[in-house]
Amino acid sequence: MEQITSRRISRKPITARAIAISCALALAGCQSAELWTSSTGFGAPPPSPNPPPTFDAGGGGGLDSGVMDSGGGTMDSSFPPPMDASPPQDTGGGTMDATPPTDTGSGGPTSPLPDGFGLVSGLSISSVAAFQAVKIPIFNGGSPVGSRNAPIVAGRGTRFRVYVQPAGGWTPHEVTAQLTIMSGGGTDYYTGTASPSGASADNDASSLFEIDVPGDKIVEGAQVQVALMEMGGSGSGAAETSMFNLDASNSGGLDVVVVPVAYNADGSGRVPDVSTGAMNALRDHIMSVFSFGEVRIRVRETLQYSNGISALSGGSWSALLNTVLSLKSTDGARDEEYYLGIFNPADSFGSYCRTGCIAGLAPLNTRNAGSQRGGIALGWPEERHRWSQIHELGHSMGRPHAPCGGAAGPDPAYPNSTGDIGVIGFDFRNGQFFGSNAKDLMGYCDPNWVSDFTIIQVHNRAVSVTGGSAFATALYQPHHMVTVSPFQAPVWGRADEVPAVEGEEGVTMLRARDADGRPLGWVAAQELQLSDGVSRNILIPTLDGAARYEFPDGVELIVPDDVI
Repeated sequence: MEQITSRRISRKPITARAIAISCALALAGCQSAELWTSSTGFGAPPPSPNPPPTFDAGGGGGLDSGVMDSGGGTMDSSFPPPMDASPPQDTGGGTMDATPPTDTGSGGPTSPLPDGFGLVSGLSISSVAAFQAVKIPIFNGGSPVGSRNAPIVAGRGTRFRVYVQPAGGWTPHEVTAQLTIMSGGGTDYYTGTASPSGASADNDASSLFEIDVPGDKIVEGAQVQVALMEMGGSGSGAAETSMFNLDASNSGGLDVVVVPVAYNADGSGRVPDVSTGAMNALRDHIMSVFSFGEVRIRVRETLQYSNGISALSGGSWSALLNTVLSLKSTDGARDEEYYLGIFNPADSFGSYCRTGCIAGLAPLNTRNAGSQRGGIALGWPEERHRWSQIHELGHSMGRPHAPCGGAAGPDPAYPNSTGDIGVIGFDFRNGQFFGSNAKDLMGYCDPNWVSDFTIIQVHNRAVSVTGGSAFATALYQPHHMVTVSPFQAPVWGRADEVPAVEGEEGVTMLRARDADGRPLGWVAAQELQLSDGVSRNILIPTLDGAARYEFPDGVELIVPDDVI
């Protein structure tokens, strides 16, 4: 099969004044940064990247027998990089929940090894690492690791790898590694076996020990100890670790409201697949890369949408995004919920994305605004489109692009300039490991996984949203949500948001005037960039009688007559 190369279109962010002026003029022909275009021919399919660099996963499948992706393998070999920019089933609305299955794990017995087992001689533990979405060293050089590269998330099934160093004269034979985990719920034991012939290496599963522990044992306050054992063993010291703190933390998980969009512009009324199976696949995929202990998905009633969505029309995409985000206010949804609109603008991805297309759009929610928790993306069932959906969720959790593939506005704090994840990755759905040169899903390169850097940022955002530190609901006030972009005239929506404070970064003071031009006062407007790099959502506190809002330089936003 011919490999189709791809490139990205990116543009530098423009000022609020320039955006307002360009929107007022409704400039045409602008392209979004959140798209890919084919560089070969007409009607070319999307690129088919090489699969991620992988290692021998060792002991079989994933940690959760009920969480395995039905597709198997590492990733769909046909998916493109995560891009911004059976027949579908309509559930008819309601509150269908895709709840996580019980995490059974695949570890050993919950009682200690029988009498007669003792510590191995001639084999020492060099290090221990926990794998959730990435490798997290937790014990090294005889001591627990104090400063870790990523959090261990409570409630998340975890694979532990025990690395060993044989002494001189070591004869390879089968050894059992026993992991003891203690918490307020008691003490449990899990085991793994191996016959190492040399020093452990991640690219050789036979040289190390793998032990899977179910999520209900990964709890706050848990302690662990690892020992290398064999029948009749009489070793000591280096063949076991001390009992040390696992330091698992609870992020509170993630709440996603999937908004199926009925595409009526072509008369089809087609809707994406939001069946339980499809939602379980989405949930598992989100959990696999963002390392949540729990992802809760609710499917909203179908949104009937009559406006057309064009493959390269940023304006049509931003209008739908405004509509989906406004639903959060009109629905009276919980603040912590993320609204994810998915839709199929054609019968197939190939017919929609002939020479390039936008695949998703979301606010770059660096301000952690409750009204901006959401995004939109293509909704076909293949895994490539789930990557786009998760990429947009990452933006709405405040994550900029990773610096790869020409993505707009790359995060200057990202730890390397190539977008590499920089650490070994792990997919709990199927037990697959990824090399450190895989690319972060927030960039435009492939093959991709997730970096420990991104996991930390997403974990911290989740803690702030669902971990008890969010603003009280009483602080929220009605706002206009105005999407301004070079693609079209301003699109007005609504949002419930915590009022901004003058002087904060990203806050502009606007003067409100009534229909006769009389000043009504000043309001603090929040400006949030969208993931295309050129559009903005402006959140303006509603003011009775206001007919227009003026920027300090005189540029105006006129309130349409049908906006309340």
